[in-house]
Amino acid sequence: MARIAPPLIIHALRVLMAVLGMALTMPAMAQSLIVEADQQIEWRRDANQYIARGNAVIVSDEITIKANTIIADYDPGQAENATPSNNRITTITAQGNAHITHKNAQNAPQTATGDEAIYDAETKTITINGNVELHEGENTLTGDKAVIQLNGGTSILTSNRGGARVKGAFFFDE
Repeated sequence: MARIAPPLIIHALRVLMAVLGMALTMPAMAQSLIVEADQQIEWRRDANQYIARGNAVIVSDEITIKANTIIADYDPGQAENATPSNNRITTITAQGNAHITHKNAQNAPQTATGDEAIYDAETKTITINGNVELHEGENTLTGDKAVIQLNGGTSILTSNRGGARVKGAFFFDE
């Protein structure tokens, strides 16, 4: 595991808390948040990115994101007064075996998997591409691409290949 200086860890935690909708003004450890990677966690200041490589995982009270690599792009704020605490995450890309779990309005777990997932922090939308599966309880949807609007509770699943079909299995209480 890579050794990272404590100020960098605190900064990374604050950025990741911002990604997950948590207030940056709270102390860094006030919320439950875990970031892990088998290989490394990297901060690319010139590219405005944080990268976790090797079975990367971000876990908070609200959402879990897993993938081979997770890249968080951020807006560093105004150049003249930019500080680590005012960075704003714009997108998170989960590459390779993307797996996202969150709870819906009824507190039931929902899982989305695919080859790649892109979370847009501005619109609170997740786009998943390649071998997509959506699960909620016993209900399952499969296709090539999914767009999930977290705020609106709407999911759209499509097929990108000619002749391929989108499939769904739904189970109802009697």
